[in-house]
Amino acid sequence: MPVLLSYRDDGGVLIKGAGKLRGYELIQCNEEIYADEKLTQQVNYQICDFLEVEELIVSAGDIHQLAGQDKSASLSSGSLIIAIVAKESYHYGLSRMWQALSENEGLVSAIFSTMDEAERWIAESQAREAS
Repeated sequence: MPVLLSYRDDGGVLIKGAGKLRGYELIQCNEEIYADEKLTQQVNYQICDFLEVEELIVSAGDIHQLAGQDKSASLSSGSLIIAIVAKESYHYGLSRMWQALSENEGLVSAIFSTMDEAERWIAESQAREAS
């Protein structure tokens, strides 16, 4: 399975990609996360881990759709923190495109090259929001 979705006890969601990952699979993942508005409001953060993705097949239209989904979710929930972990320059570039398109006051995002950096940033971002 190219993408695995798991819910964490602390209100986080981990989206872990592997192998050949296509845009429609990420869109389906978002649809599952955002299917229930009540559940969406309980999601504190997301980590998208692309470290094991060998091939990312995503169109500009897919990026626009993903950005729209995340932007809408952040506006309806009030806030959303998303960390993307990508080591390949192509994956990083697509992530930057998504980041530019999804930008709004309710969505805070960053891109990292390691899970440790992403986890640390998530913790710091949640601490800032709590204070």
